[in-house]
Amino acid sequence: MTTETQHPDIPAQTDDTTKWWGQSMTIWGVLLTTVTTVLPTVGPLIGLDISSELQRLGARLTTASDLDTTVVSLSALVANLEPSLAVLADVVVNPSFPATDFGRLQKQQLAAIDQEAARPNTMAFRVLPRLLYGKGHAYANPLTGSGYKSTVGTLTRDAAARWHATWFRPGSATLLVVGDTTPAEILPRLEKAFAGWAPGTAPAKNLAPVE
Repeated sequence: MTTETQHPDIPAQTDDTTKWWGQSMTIWGVLLTTVTTVLPTVGPLIGLDISSELQRLGARLTTASDLDTTVVSLSALVANLEPSLAVLADVVVNPSFPATDFGRLQKQQLAAIDQEAARPNTMAFRVLPRLLYGKGHAYANPLTGSGYKSTVGTLTRDAAARWHATWFRPGSATLLVVGDTTPAEILPRLEKAFAGWAPGTAPAKNLAPVE
């Protein structure tokens, strides 16, 4: 089961939150991965560690991000589907972006950028997109996905929360289900699990023309 949200393609000269998103996406996936092991701020699992709960349920939750999408995937047993869906929904709708983990991952990202600058192949991946698309284009950012130190270093936990609130919208998400179930069985369970997800769509993509 996979929940996929589409990202904006935003030129670098927008406000701080969207600017950072346009310049770096890997850390978002890392942060979302972190929330699979740290309890979200609200939800049905208050008081429990998510990683322990997933292990108890025999479920697996994974996340990934790229320039265009973020994917949150759940693999679960039919017998434990409803509580597993509750974990998935809580991670998608209510991530807490813990401050301690945020700071640690930010430092790791900055170190990764330094490493890329010291290697010819990754340095090429950082420079090539700007030559192809031009400065300011959403796809002019490093192909490594690590962003720039000037933006990664100034990103805050609150900015990450605002990004999530802006772009993680059900009207811009796609939910894919594969397995031993039917629409009649799974739809009521999904509607129950995601009932607290406020309706809305993400802003339209913004791609500057390449000249």
